[in-house]
Amino acid sequence: GEKSLAPAAVISGIAYYTTYTPFISAGGSTDPCVVGNRGTATIYAVKYLTAAAAYNWDLSNDTTDEVLDVTDRSTVAGAGIPSGLVISISAGGISAIVGTGGALVTPDIVDTGSTIPTYWREVW
Repeated sequence: GEKSLAPAAVISGIAYYTTYTPFISAGGSTDPCVVGNRGTATIYAVKYLTAAAAYNWDLSNDTTDEVLDVTDRSTVAGAGIPSGLVISISAGGISAIVGTGGALVTPDIVDTGSTIPTYWREVW
């Protein structure tokens, strides 16, 4: 079944995480160790307090207005086991990259302007 293999990242009140789901082969096997079973990489983005969808990723449920539903919580990022979100905060804003099966995906990131990088160091 679907597995999350990387830690989540919370930015501007939105939790981002990636998952991997192995393909079901013609023989019915869901063994992720089967050679060539690249599976599906998925990116989730949910509001961390309510788990509601953060983006309108499923346009098929929209009417004349934007509808945020459970199907909007995730989007397929590609094939293979995805990396976790790699976050970059610069003067130009916030960006993110996810690696999936030889490709790079750049999901939307909401930059509210209130994100403050936090650093720490261990004192001995």
